[in-house]
Amino acid sequence: MGFFTVSSQTEIDEFVSVSFPMEPSKLDTIFKGMEIKSFYVNYGLDTYQASVTKIGSLENPSSLPYDEKSLNSFYNELIKGQKDRNSESGFIPSNSKELKIDGFIARQISFINSDTKRKNMEFIHVMLNEYSYSFGYIARGEFDNINSSSFFDSINIDNTNSPSQFLGKPNLKNIGYLIGKYTVYGLIIFLVLWLIIRNNKK
Repeated sequence: MGFFTVSSQTEIDEFVSVSFPMEPSKLDTIFKGMEIKSFYVNYGLDTYQASVTKIGSLENPSSLPYDEKSLNSFYNELIKGQKDRNSESGFIPSNSKELKIDGFIARQISFINSDTKRKNMEFIHVMLNEYSYSFGYIARGEFDNINSSSFFDSINIDNTNSPSQFLGKPNLKNIGYLIGKYTVYGLIIFLVLWLIIRNNKK
């Protein structure tokens, strides 16, 4: 059974919100000059996370997508970075697909444990304005498709402030790979270490 009955949305920023099973913890950091804001919840054997990374600025749009082709290129590099990093820890991609969230192009990818062959992680990535958003469901036990779907289905993009996916200019910098390999995975490492410390205190 999914964790959602009636749950309030957590605002990631002025554009995006998502519903967690309980009040999320927050972490702000800067990595390689990129501002990252993260939210996470450990709920039973499941971890739910959302993060937003500022990858450029409207004043210097060379790192931002400018059409659908460059947006797909950004997603491809982000997914490639995430695949490379996760494969180092024994997780391999099982499925990747394009989807739309409130009319905006997004990417979804799943990972399975190379030893057990079971799905353990699923992520959705979406790019808006100068921000890259990542949402993840990580199962340390049995992967719950209902909980995963409930979390991802709660992602909401507010069109009030007219977000766009095409504010850049040609000569897109290869920054997607960096985000996929380090910033998304880095949060998972943080969560695992946090869980180990918490369990050791019990």
